[in-house]
Amino acid sequence: MQSPVNAIISKTDESFDPFDTSTYSLFVQLSETHVSWCILDNEKNKYVVIESFASYLQEVAENIPWIRQPFDSVSLMIENNRSTLIPAPLFDPEEKKSYFDFIHEKDDRTETLYDKLQQLEIVNVYDVCAKLLEAGLQIFPGAKIFHHSSALIQSIWMNYKNRINRKKVFIHVRENDFDFLIFDGKQLNYYNAFHFQAPTDLIYYVIFVMEQLTLNPEETEVVLMGNIIKESELYDLLYRYIRNIEFVNRNAAFKYSYVFNEIPAHYFYPLLNLRLCGL
Repeated sequence: MQSPVNAIISKTDESFDPFDTSTYSLFVQLSETHVSWCILDNEKNKYVVIESFASYLQEVAENIPWIRQPFDSVSLMIENNRSTLIPAPLFDPEEKKSYFDFIHEKDDRTETLYDKLQQLEIVNVYDVCAKLLEAGLQIFPGAKIFHHSSALIQSIWMNYKNRINRKKVFIHVRENDFDFLIFDGKQLNYYNAFHFQAPTDLIYYVIFVMEQLTLNPEETEVVLMGNIIKESELYDLLYRYIRNIEFVNRNAAFKYSYVFNEIPAHYFYPLLNLRLCGL
């Protein structure tokens, strides 16, 4: 399959037919600088494509025309740090912009959306660059829209809800940002997203939050996912302060083509679990 020269990752099972996409579900992760997607064969419940590009969505779509084919379903996941969680009983859709502007700096170039996380009784309010959203819906008309933190929170809850007996930390590393979550049993205790320039920045935020929430780095279990590998400065720094570290595994509810064996299992965790949003 031909991909743009700036493809970061491009893995495709030979069974995938780009000219007959009616039995596939497409999941797209979109930021202002990157595009990633994965494709699920619904009949086999098997992921058959994973691709990621350091490009604008319009540029990628011009290079890969089959992406505009009609899929069985399309979900578009917006990645940014501009979201806030509201308890569902207190949420009023008419006030979504007010909730958001109370926490974040106001930006008139954006649109405010929200996701309902039903089982957690939480509403995730977030904003999206209007031009980015317009481009996404132009290429994927009718796509369901979610925020990446919604997919992250929902998937961790569903995959770990029966495996957490005490507070557990989850760290999802992105390009120059990371998500920090704490679950206690089936309850989400904490979520925030941080920007970082160097590994030491990330360590500072992690240790600061854990100290503020009285979590002992020597005892608290930490699960890593996203753009981090064991053979890295970032991991080495984390291990200096946190002893109980593990990497997340892929969701066993889905099957994965053998081409996914070439990618660390903890990569693309929210994207590969986006199917769980709305369940």
